[in-house]
Amino acid sequence: MTRVLLSAILVPLALGASVIQTKKMDAFSGSWSRDEVVQQNGRPLPRVSWQVDFDQTTMTLTERTEAGTVSRTVRYNLDGSETQESKPEMTHRLKWDAAKQVIILSETMVGSENPPMMGMSINEYY
Repeated sequence: MTRVLLSAILVPLALGASVIQTKKMDAFSGSWSRDEVVQQNGRPLPRVSWQVDFDQTTMTLTERTEAGTVSRTVRYNLDGSETQESKPEMTHRLKWDAAKQVIILSETMVGSENPPMMGMSINEYY
């Protein structure tokens, strides 16, 4: 009887905590623009905007050029598991750091053995 009562209390609490964490991540929803001062090798990077949307299991990031053309769309699983892209071959992962209220997006570009090429990993903190 005590176990049933504890389960009846703990299960809704765990589900409630999950909903609260998703709502906090959902605060990142909306349109975002890259700062103009971002540069690479002394040249400004092209202006882009990101549209960030959440559903029950994924976060979708859609990147658009200044002209409004979609340049890429990436889906991240909220459970932290990898998503894959074939061209270029990349894996994507989202991690939520609840203590810092930060989303960490990780992208790994897979290298090739023929001809030998290095891979690349990028971590972005929001």
